[in-house]
Amino acid sequence: MKRNPNPDPLYQLIVTDTPLGNIHYFASSFGLVSLAFYAELVDLPPMVNLPEGLTKLKNEIIAYFKGSKQGFTTEVDLSALTSFQQDVLEACIEIPFGATRTYGDLAKAVGKPKAAQAVGGVMARNPIPLVIPCHRVIATSGGMQGYSAAGGIKTKQFLLAHEGITLFNNPENEENINDRK
Repeated sequence: MKRNPNPDPLYQLIVTDTPLGNIHYFASSFGLVSLAFYAELVDLPPMVNLPEGLTKLKNEIIAYFKGSKQGFTTEVDLSALTSFQQDVLEACIEIPFGATRTYGDLAKAVGKPKAAQAVGGVMARNPIPLVIPCHRVIATSGGMQGYSAAGGIKTKQFLLAHEGITLFNNPENEENINDRK
């Protein structure tokens, strides 16, 4: 992952249809800046000068949902974020397909072992869900704390199930059972 020392204000857009609805993603000339799920198409300005990497990302997203791709190779541009946020999101990118990590695991990975709640805050504001797989980050109990992308926990459950992970949360008795297919 590269960090853009000079943020580029010119963003690009492409839309692709997925099992979760439409995914809109924006990039600077340096890399992917944000990604969001929308049930409906959002009226946005037309694409201008689509960078090659975004065409590749569209194909990678399609392959991911078809089950033939497990990760993304598109460069991301996190230059608008703090150093801590960048470090946490970079650590999150390292979580492999089909695996989970806790907020505490990520806090330790970035050298801040007592910052699990701060890591949770970064995950809640992840600007590039799916590509930066915050859906793979779970509570120490093994349960799901939330998911900020459209659809919330249901979207997180869908993505984890797609990757062969099932987390059962029963908020009434706080019972959590993790099992891999």
